Amino acid sequence: YNGMDEILNVKSAIAIEFFFISVTFDDGLIKVIDMKPMIKFGVSTALLNTNYFNNVKVENRYITWENGFDCCPVYLREL
Repeated sequence: YNGMDEILNVKSAIAIEFFFISVTFDDGLIKVIDMKPMIKFGVSTALLNTNYFNNVKVENRYITWENGFDCCPVYLREL
């Protein structure tokens, strides 16, 4: 992915087990992403609660949670 000529979108995101999310991009690529390294301080610590973590959603092409913690699709793609 070169990121220069197109806007990358997350199509869906599903918590598949604690700290892991299956992310589907609009070009069909599916990645399983370990979110634990991103949970460090501030609003991200809410994701340490399993029920909260499982409520991941896609909003404006980002994966996000109710408290506003989100991840950019380009960053997720490059992991």
